[in-house]
Amino acid sequence: MPAGEEDKSRGSLEKRTDDLAELARDMDTGEISELAVVAEGEEKTTWFVWILVLCSTISGLLFGYDTGVISGALVSIGSDLGPAQLTNGQKEFITSSTTLGALLGGLVAGVMSDWTGRRLVLGIADIIFIGGAIGQAVCHTVWSMIGGRFLIGIGVGLAACISPLYIQELSPTRLRGRMVVLK
Repeated sequence: MPAGEEDKSRGSLEKRTDDLAELARDMDTGEISELAVVAEGEEKTTWFVWILVLCSTISGLLFGYDTGVISGALVSIGSDLGPAQLTNGQKEFITSSTTLGALLGGLVAGVMSDWTGRRLVLGIADIIFIGGAIGQAVCHTVWSMIGGRFLIGIGVGLAACISPLYIQELSPTRLRGRMVVLK
């Protein structure tokens, strides 16, 4: 090896040694430098990532949107779900079944996502939500409406728990907080 190349490799080795020593100092204090954690290709945020994040944030709107829609729909349902007007108890069941479904969906969301992955759980939540919407559209009894609302609640609960995790996994480190807050 020529003398010039030997000096370059020795300088490069010294630089790496200094970098490792600095990293070790940070580890002694318990802090990790942000520069030491940058992954390859992370400096670019593509439009594809932004589109995925924006699509995932829609799940945060589901619960509020659904609650607003049913409050307006209960007024106009009248006697469409049976021979008589809806009682207050039936209205309460129709409204609260979504909340119960969301509670149960949220409880199983973590276990399901660990077992199958975040993207698949979000897909399952979407399918359940669509099934519940179709169930509500074709129902003719109070109990079928409650069942459709319960299915929607399960979908909402799954999506509400998993979408922040999915967004966090998609996002580059430097934008992670901003992207998760979008939900």
